[in-house]
Amino acid sequence: MNRASGGAVCRNCGRAPTIRAHLIPRAFAQDIRDGGPDLRVGSIDQTGYGLSKAGFFDDSILCACCDGKLGAFDSYAVTFCRTFEQNREMINGDMFRIAPVDTDRLVRFAVSVCWRYSISTRPEAANIQLGPFEDEFRQILYSGRRVSAEPALVIWANRTAFNMKRLAFAPTMHRQYGLRFCSIILSGLSFVLKIDHRPLPRKAKILAINGKDTIVSGYKPFDGSYEFHGMMKVVRNMDAPREKSHRSSRET
Repeated sequence: MNRASGGAVCRNCGRAPTIRAHLIPRAFAQDIRDGGPDLRVGSIDQTGYGLSKAGFFDDSILCACCDGKLGAFDSYAVTFCRTFEQNREMINGDMFRIAPVDTDRLVRFAVSVCWRYSISTRPEAANIQLGPFEDEFRQILYSGRRVSAEPALVIWANRTAFNMKRLAFAPTMHRQYGLRFCSIILSGLSFVLKIDHRPLPRKAKILAINGKDTIVSGYKPFDGSYEFHGMMKVVRNMDAPREKSHRSSRET
């Protein structure tokens, strides 16, 4: 169900009206702005850029009630990211430990962001196609489906000369180990969610946070990563003349 007579209906419950639902919690946009001017928002697929005060939203996907149910996951993830550096303990070289952590909420947060983008009508979200996982993720968010093992989520910290706290990367799809993943970068942390029914290889599975109350992971070089190359393409697109078909991204 996408549309009811006269307008959009909620993609979870089917009711109208829908509201301006943020695809990524606006708190992350506020942290990036830090009281400064509007954000410049670019795309890997389109030239030019838009201006935003509070990040992207979609007013055609969720009602107020269903959007509100995602708030607990959003709030926990925002606090986790904001306090990561003061709470994490370095244990060996680039490896860290952080505890206690409600990993169930973090998995559901990553699921919620990928799901929101997958059902969004915005052109910036067109490449997030979850296939059968779209309904599975909806059940995780609204029907209490367990996440103690799947979908596997790994969280990395990025090491680079860039100030990663002033950057955010919307979900992107990629392949690794022959599997499909959806990755999001917020506050310098990569949330890498498996979009595949096949299991992770052993070397990656030990880093999956599902069902744990302690996260053990590490810092990885950002420069040269697929996210880095994606960022550089976005930067080049932002410096190029805007395509005529690229609509404004200014939001309040």
